[in-house]
Amino acid sequence: MGKFDSKLAEALYDLSLDSSQDDECGDVSVCGFWAARFDTLECLETEHAILIEDEQGFVSAESFDSLDDLETRWNELLEASADDSDSADDSEQL
Repeated sequence: MGKFDSKLAEALYDLSLDSSQDDECGDVSVCGFWAARFDTLECLETEHAILIEDEQGFVSAESFDSLDDLETRWNELLEASADDSDSADDSEQL
């Protein structure tokens, strides 16, 4: 599949190019990943999903049966991106 780990990842990536995601977090150059949150997907085989691109450009997708499950995973990604962002800010001040 190359850059994408699934057809879902490729479809979500295409949607993200049009800014169709509901939210995004991270920065591949700061915390090693960028993520996009899709709360409601009517056109794909899943209703809720998160797209993640890593620092090497590989793209994966995680699908969720419920909005609660999506929210739990999204909060983990937010925390990880905030932790790494804080570390980057600290090192810039040194």
